Amino acid sequence: MAEEISYPVELYVYDLSGGLARQLSASLLGRQIDAVYHTSIVIKYSTPREFFFGQGISVTSPGGSHHGRPMEIVPLGSTSIDEETWNEILQDLRGRYTPAAYNLMTNNCNNFSDEVANILVGRSIPAHITSLPSDFQNAMGATAARRGNGPMAGPAGPSPLLGLMDQFNQRAQGGSYGQQSAPAAALALGSTSGSPPPANLIDITSAQHLNETLQRWNCAVVLFTNTKTCPPCKMLHPKFVEMAREYSAPVQASLKKHKNIAFVVVDSSPATQTLMASNGIRGTPTLKFFVKGRERHSFSGADVAELRSQVDLTLFEIWVAHPHTQLKPPLTSKKSIPKEYIISSSIPNFASAVRVLDEAVSALKTSDFKAKADVQDCRKVIAKRVVPWLEARFGANGDPKKVLTQEIATAWKVASRILMEKLPMTAVFPLIDMLRVATLDDTALLALGDVPKTTIHQASKILEGATDGTSNRPLWLTTLRLAGNVMSNPFSLGTSEDFEPIVSLIFSGMLQEDKAIRNASSSAAFNVCLFKTKGRVDFIERDVAARNGDSSDSGVLLGEDFDTQALSALVHAIENEHESVETLHRLLACVFQLQYLSEHYEEHKELLEVLDLATILEGKEEMELLKGAVKEEEIRTLLKDCARLLKT
Repeated sequence: MAEEISYPVELYVYDLSGGLARQLSASLLGRQIDAVYHTSIVIKYSTPREFFFGQGISVTSPGGSHHGRPMEIVPLGSTSIDEETWNEILQDLRGRYTPAAYNLMTNNCNNFSDEVANILVGRSIPAHITSLPSDFQNAMGATAARRGNGPMAGPAGPSPLLGLMDQFNQRAQGGSYGQQSAPAAALALGSTSGSPPPANLIDITSAQHLNETLQRWNCAVVLFTNTKTCPPCKMLHPKFVEMAREYSAPVQASLKKHKNIAFVVVDSSPATQTLMASNGIRGTPTLKFFVKGRERHSFSGADVAELRSQVDLTLFEIWVAHPHTQLKPPLTSKKSIPKEYIISSSIPNFASAVRVLDEAVSALKTSDFKAKADVQDCRKVIAKRVVPWLEARFGANGDPKKVLTQEIATAWKVASRILMEKLPMTAVFPLIDMLRVATLDDTALLALGDVPKTTIHQASKILEGATDGTSNRPLWLTTLRLAGNVMSNPFSLGTSEDFEPIVSLIFSGMLQEDKAIRNASSSAAFNVCLFKTKGRVDFIERDVAARNGDSSDSGVLLGEDFDTQALSALVHAIENEHESVETLHRLLACVFQLQYLSEHYEEHKELLEVLDLATILEGKEEMELLKGAVKEEEIRTLLKDCARLLKT
């Protein structure tokens, strides 16, 4: 019988803190933590390979990753799994160990190593490594308890070690944060008392590490320095660290690949002598600026103003500012436009609503006795189950913790649909108003599912065929107010087909003769436009290369033609609004939102020129209605800024 072939398996152990955890943990946590462990598995096939988890599963030659040389190599035994079989297993693991699946506490590099070790040799990696996250968290909690703060806070804010842990975590992942070594972390830690080091401050000692960093970061500035013997270097270094912190995007922003720049330190030492020579460094401090790995500028000397200027110019090559952000003087009306949705939160008299419903049910004429009985049953659901919940939740002594049960929600869904179909439009508005009130509670909105959406769709069809402008006023008002509230949580709608009838109803309402209907419609329109444009400021902060074909607008569900339809309806509504300052203010705010920071501002300008918006805005400046109005100044500023955007 042939001898079974086996392959040695080893655990490579790294300390991401470079010894810093051992130095600082006792003083900061009251407990010794020897290292911030990163591990990988090495299998010695004919060509040995090292496997580790960070930005997905990575493979390299042993010791060839950006982590450098391991602090310890632990023999785990041997495996009989051949290379072909292992590659099949690895493909399965890749489906689970994705970049998005990485979690510092529960699914990190050490969890991956532990699972692979069990697959290959049937044993776990050392427990002191896999237990590090919980050990660290427990130590943080104990420290916080002693200090009288939350588990993640120290006496003057976040714990420095927590900040370091975050940086070391990013190094383990090998992501867009760069890899910050212990010396740079220590320098940054000392630069601002009690503050964690900025994620974009990177200390480098090798050409490989420098090349990797320049590839990972679209923009980088490299400081070649000598902090031991060079006085200008000593003066510049803290300014460099301070600027790194200033230009460091927050964690959430960095995950979205916002504009950021790496601040790299190469400090003169025997370890960096070759690196500095290969970069032509003849004196320190010398600064070099890179865009996508290409050197775009360099200068020598401790000129902080020049440093800042070149950092901005470097960023500008990647991140081209939107023309609207360059206007001088800047637009000011955006400050007065609400940042939050307009919510219709008034609570009606539920007893009166039930009386209207009762009258309609009593007056219903039908020869179908089953249909009549169904309507009676639905009326009972509303009066005996829905209204009591509404009173208990939103009444004078309402309890915010009063949850809409799924049983009541299901009965409400059926009753609402049947009553909307069977009763005249003059009677269904109380049902719609009850739903509007329910949308004020997120859990109720979730429980009701698509009821608000389908109710608005049903009401829209009724209003499309209505000819009596007096009798349908309550239905217009309640439906538009419900639509406005739903648009404050628009992702509950689902698809673009769900939006179309709602948006059409809102646009139609802006052109109605009734002042109150136009006002309700302008509020709903404001919510639609706010939803459409909420992501724009976030989007323009990203560099162009990181946008990945995304849109600057949150409201992609509104459809490709939304801007054209919306601007056309809004301009027409502005032209015809002569009664309500409040309505005019909201309509102008909508136009401003759709114009400002839009990717399609040039197309918008062409459309608005055809619609002759400039002339309409000039006419509104002369309106008697504005003179002495509470919002006169805000409206006049909006008129001016909308006109300026037409010329930009």
